[in-house]
Amino acid sequence: MNSHKQFGVTDPISLDTPTEQEILLSAEIDDYLHKSGFFEDDESAIQREKVLGKLDLLVKQFVSQVCKELGLDKSGGGKIFTFGSYRLGVHAKGADIDALCVVPKQVTRKHFFNDFFALLSSQAGVTNLLKIEDAYVPLIKFEYFNIPIDLTFTSLQINCINEDINLLDNNILKGMDDKCIISVNGNRVTDEILNLVPDTKVFHKALRCIKYWAQKKKVYGHAYGYFGGVAYALSVAKVCQLFPNACSFTIVNKFFKMLSKFKWPNPIIIKKIEQNELGFRVWDPNNNLADKFHRMPVITPAYPAMCSTHNVFLSTQYWLTREFTKAYKVINEALENKNLNWKEELFSPSDFFLVHKSFLSVFVLTKEDENIDKLVGYVESRLRILCAKLEEVESITYAIPFPKCFNIFDEEESFLRNKYNLQVYKKGRVFFIALDFTGVKMMLHNKKVVVGPVADEFIGSLVEMEGKVFIKSYPKNVVNEFIRNSKK
Repeated sequence: MNSHKQFGVTDPISLDTPTEQEILLSAEIDDYLHKSGFFEDDESAIQREKVLGKLDLLVKQFVSQVCKELGLDKSGGGKIFTFGSYRLGVHAKGADIDALCVVPKQVTRKHFFNDFFALLSSQAGVTNLLKIEDAYVPLIKFEYFNIPIDLTFTSLQINCINEDINLLDNNILKGMDDKCIISVNGNRVTDEILNLVPDTKVFHKALRCIKYWAQKKKVYGHAYGYFGGVAYALSVAKVCQLFPNACSFTIVNKFFKMLSKFKWPNPIIIKKIEQNELGFRVWDPNNNLADKFHRMPVITPAYPAMCSTHNVFLSTQYWLTREFTKAYKVINEALENKNLNWKEELFSPSDFFLVHKSFLSVFVLTKEDENIDKLVGYVESRLRILCAKLEEVESITYAIPFPKCFNIFDEEESFLRNKYNLQVYKKGRVFFIALDFTGVKMMLHNKKVVVGPVADEFIGSLVEMEGKVFIKSYPKNVVNEFIRNSKK
C-alpha cells in the first residue's frame, strides 16, 4: 500500500485501507460491468493490437515515401502512439482508438492529409475514410479491419523518429505549432495520468465505472459541453491521489461526493502547473482573460497545462451537477445497505427525455449525395454555442443539449420523412436541446418564448450550410416519435 508518498499537489485526505464491505462492493461493480458487455473479449483485444501494428508500418512507409520524394538519402522513421481511453486501459467494447502519427520535421501536415490519406484509401480493410482538417484537433477518421480509429498528427522538429523516443520530454515541443502541441499532448497527458496515480489497477476499475455511468446518463461528450474522457480520467485520478490506499468502490463514492459538492471555479489539478523556458501559454486565470470564464476547470498535467473542460457552460454545469448529486445519493445508499438495487439505479438510462417537456430540434438534412457525417460533425461542434445563446433568452433558465445525434432517415423509405413532409431530402439527422424554465418568475410563465432570432443567427453563422440546417420546436410527443423511429 502507498502510505507516505504524495502523488498530487496536496496531501492525501485519508490513508485508510478498504473495509471488507468496500472490497465486496468493488467486486459487485466489476461483475456488473462484465455482465453489461462493457469489456471486449481477448480476441478483439488481439485484433486491435494487430491493427495498430499494421498502421505503424503504414506510417513508416508513408514517411519513407515522402523522404524519397524530397530527395533525402534515408527515411526519418515514424511511429504510432495511442492515447485516451485505449491507452488508459479503460476503453469499452467497440470503442474508437485514439492514435497519434508522429513524424520527423520534413513531413508536414499537408503530406499527412494528402499523401497518407491517399495511402490509407488504397489499403484493403480501410473503410469510412474521412479527413477533418479544420477541427480544433485535425484528424483522419477511418475503420481499419472494422476497428474505428481517430488519427491525429504531429511533426517533431527533429530529422529522425527513433523507436525509443520519449514524448514526455518537453524539448520535443520546440518549434511546434499549436495544432501539433494539442495533438502530441493527447499522448503526453495520458501517460502523465498513469504516472501520477498511486495504484493503476484501482484507477482503471474506478474510471471504467465512472465512464460507463457517464455514458448511460448521457453526460459524456466534450464537444457538447460535458466532461469528456480526459476530464473524467483527471477527476478520478485526483480522487485516487486523495485516497491512495482506497479500493475502486471508495474511489467511485468519493468521486461523486467531490464532484457534487465541488467549489467551482476552483480547479481540479493533479500536478503543479509548470512554467517553462519554452514560453508556451499555460492555464492561468489570473493573467489569461479566457481562463477566468472556465466554469468547471479540470487541468491537464502535461506542459503546457490546458483546461480539459473549457467547453462546459451554464446548462451543462447544471445538468452534470444534478447527475453527480443523484449518483452520490445512490452510492451512499449502497454503503449503508439501504438500496439492494443500487447498481441498477446507478447505471439506469438517462431520464433526459422524461423530465423535460420542451425541446428544440436541430435538423441536418441533405438533398445531394454528400457526406452527411461531416455536416453533422460541424453542427455538433457548434451546438453548445447555440445553447449558450438560448440561455440569454428572457424566459429560458437552461438550454441542455442531448449528447447524441439521431439518424432519422437515410435514402430508404421512411415513416418520418413522409409524415413530416421531408420527402425532398435524402438523409436526415437531428439533435435535441431541452429548454428548462424552472428559474422563471411566475408572471413570465405564460409569456411566449421567442427563440426565432437566436435560431436564425445560429443557422446564419454556419458556413456553407444554407438549406441544410433547420431548427424547430416540436411538442414532447413528436420528439419521442422521432427517437422511437430513428435508426439504431
